[in-house]
Amino acid sequence: MLKAFLSADIPLWKLRHIELKKLFESIGHPLPSEQTCRLKIDDLYNEKIANIIEYVKDQSIFLIVDETEIGETKYVNVMVGVLSKPEKALLFECFSLSTSANANIMLRILDDAIRFLNITRFNFNSLNIFLFFINTKK
Repeated sequence: MLKAFLSADIPLWKLRHIELKKLFESIGHPLPSEQTCRLKIDDLYNEKIANIIEYVKDQSIFLIVDETEIGETKYVNVMVGVLSKPEKALLFECFSLSTSANANIMLRILDDAIRFLNITRFNFNSLNIFLFFINTKK
């Protein structure tokens, strides 16, 4: 149920809605509390990241680093994919920034992503890694 809510962008506070609770009770499935669901988010996140790491393991990969702005908030998104399936890029990390990303910030984010993907100096030379930086300043 939690995966369905999160993937459909349904805020977890809606679990408190009385009509939604009645609906789930009427079909014989009590609705979990908002707090219970929030406690499971870290586990879901870790599972998703582990799946992404396993998906790109020992493959030639690409990383896309994209800075974007929504309202007054700036974000840097890091997407990863395998070269054999370039149409499938997975959001791997998303950072909110208080200022525009400079070269140092972008390098730190990229370094963190590479480390998180278990790419080390010992296996770096055996992998093909392609980087794409997207800058869509107006």
